Amino acid sequence: MMPNAPATAKRIASLQRKDPETVERMLLDLSERGLVFDYTKRGEQKFSIQFGVSLISTQYKLGEDGPLKRKIARMNATAYKRKELFEGQMEKMGASWYRIIPVEKAIASEQNVLKYENARDMIKGARRFAIGSCVCRKEKHLAGEKVCNNPVDICMFFDFLADYMIRHDFCKEVDRDTMLRQLDEAEKHNLAHMTDNAQQSYLTLCHCCGCCCAAFGALNSVKHKVRPPVSSLVKEWNREKCTHCGECAEACQVKAVSWIDKILRYSPERCIGCGLCVRACPNEAVSLVPRQDWVEPNLTYGDMMSDMMTRKIRANIRLPLKKLPGQGRTAREINKIFSSNT
Repeated sequence: MMPNAPATAKRIASLQRKDPETVERMLLDLSERGLVFDYTKRGEQKFSIQFGVSLISTQYKLGEDGPLKRKIARMNATAYKRKELFEGQMEKMGASWYRIIPVEKAIASEQNVLKYENARDMIKGARRFAIGSCVCRKEKHLAGEKVCNNPVDICMFFDFLADYMIRHDFCKEVDRDTMLRQLDEAEKHNLAHMTDNAQQSYLTLCHCCGCCCAAFGALNSVKHKVRPPVSSLVKEWNREKCTHCGECAEACQVKAVSWIDKILRYSPERCIGCGLCVRACPNEAVSLVPRQDWVEPNLTYGDMMSDMMTRKIRANIRLPLKKLPGQGRTAREINKIFSSNT
């Protein structure tokens, strides 16, 4: 029954010729359970299908456990291991929902880094903040799989999505200083930063490891040809300075560098440009340089969604689209939310 563009309960009910009060109760219940997104602007509450955060991310509230949550975790873990998902639909789509932000200490002082590739600037430019559980590590725990020792409550949400996550108790509200400290903690644990593939109006900032992250895990195990989320930079290896100590291979979360028989092997097509290997190298044998095939992200989150939808349609990937009024306004409507003070 849900249109893609945000709409009031009354509008959704009228489109489906349903009782407005019944539809509103359903939508409020779905929103509380993280299955539908809601926001309020100028006193008017609107609802849409989940676009700010995946259905899975809102299924694990802080500290929440139980048979249903464990079942959901096992089902989702199984889905991410499906080879055909990544070698089929994602390869055809050819677009990434996320991109990598290089760690600050890996960037040389003389380098001109793109404005949207600085995690600290992202945090400093936001107005409201929330921190929740890393859905991937939480899911591993609930599914009974091996869990690493990296921090769990470290996923970051910004502005209107933070409003939603805080309002429905999916996350806890924090201040800017706490976010910056958590960013330092993530880098201390050798985690790669991943955010939305847009130049502004960011929603999330994840801190990912190769053992738990769904995207990295699929890349590491399936060996598919899909281009992983990347930054605008890529590793450059100075073999003359390299002592083959293996520190960079230990730091790499996506197996772009491997240490076999005490000899390093580098696969540039797997490099995501996170810069963890640069931080780890004791001999300054690696650095980050501009990626030659870098494609500029869409300006806004709404533009990114529209672009990905177009790519899916061109790739003949079946979508559950409904011919409802407002479909073509999705990007514009979402962009309005970003500029609002909920």
